[in-house]
Amino acid sequence: MGSQMKIIRVISELFFSAKVSEICRSIEIECLVAKSKERLEELLGQNPDVLVIVDLGLSGGAGPALAGLAVSIIGKDKVFAFYSHVAVELLSAAQQSGVINTYTRSSFFEELPDIINRHLDQNNAPLSTKL
Repeated sequence: MGSQMKIIRVISELFFSAKVSEICRSIEIECLVAKSKERLEELLGQNPDVLVIVDLGLSGGAGPALAGLAVSIIGKDKVFAFYSHVAVELLSAAQQSGVINTYTRSSFFEELPDIINRHLDQNNAPLSTKL
């Protein structure tokens, strides 16, 4: 793999999870999965150079709390969250948890290749296509 950077995805919906995985696979970035608070904490502790992607619409309302946990461990600049454009309460909860990189679902998946490119090492070739 060309980069040491990894992505941790906290996404329950298969469609969105697969989109993130495909983008990571296309640019040879390892994509790790966290389905619980404990697993997210474990992965963040083991992987210092990561981006975290959180679906704020996780069942049980856990999305904003998990995004906030990631912010508290790795900082605001490496946590990215997306939400349904009608779920403004999730956006507000995430912002109260310290999340600054929030996107509607549609804009997030348009922006994801650029988000990853901005965080890749200088030695890596940029992603040339959007999936």
